[in-house]
Amino acid sequence: MDTRVFVEEVEADILERERNLTLLKTIPTRYGFQDNDKAAWIRCSFPIIYAEWEGFFVNTATLYLRQINGLKLRKGQLGKHYLVRDVEKKFKQINNNYPQKLEKRHDFISKFMQYSKTDAVDLSTEINTESNLGFNELNGILKALNLNQVEDHVNNDAYSLKSDLNSFLLDTRNGIAHGNPMRTINAEDITKAINLVERLMEIVKINFQKGLENEVYLAG
Repeated sequence: MDTRVFVEEVEADILERERNLTLLKTIPTRYGFQDNDKAAWIRCSFPIIYAEWEGFFVNTATLYLRQINGLKLRKGQLGKHYLVRDVEKKFKQINNNYPQKLEKRHDFISKFMQYSKTDAVDLSTEINTESNLGFNELNGILKALNLNQVEDHVNNDAYSLKSDLNSFLLDTRNGIAHGNPMRTINAEDITKAINLVERLMEIVKINFQKGLENEVYLAG
């Protein structure tokens, strides 16, 4: 598949988010914040950094699924990973939530039969991170899409993406979001979090791009 349009859209998104992240880091010095103001700004910045990460991933996955939908495939051409995911997204009752009322069961069966009769592919673009896009959640979504998962130690180096994403970015963001006064951060933490997000965005872009290039969405 020609991935140029997809890559251009994702890279434009990365560029915009990198601008936003740079602003978060430089605004206190550009506008001469007092120490108390700077501390408050740094604390408020951390959840925003996480939001840029989650927003990027959801947007990239959505663009990826739309790209596949644009191919106008038939269900027989689609890989099992994608068929299973699509059914689970469109019929959430399957996941241990079968309707109890008779009329609702009738409605569910009717819609499911209609879905089964339709051969055209229109994949759900819903991406549910439950606002906690940690390492396991990230790789779980990639696995469901038959994509390469993110390695903990890229190129076998000592740096752990899993540790920094889970124990640093996500845990710190959750602590601040829930008002934990023990969660204190400084300017170095902001730089570290931004570097992590920028690194993750590039890795995720490549994984989705390779998925399109290798046509992992097709039946084997």
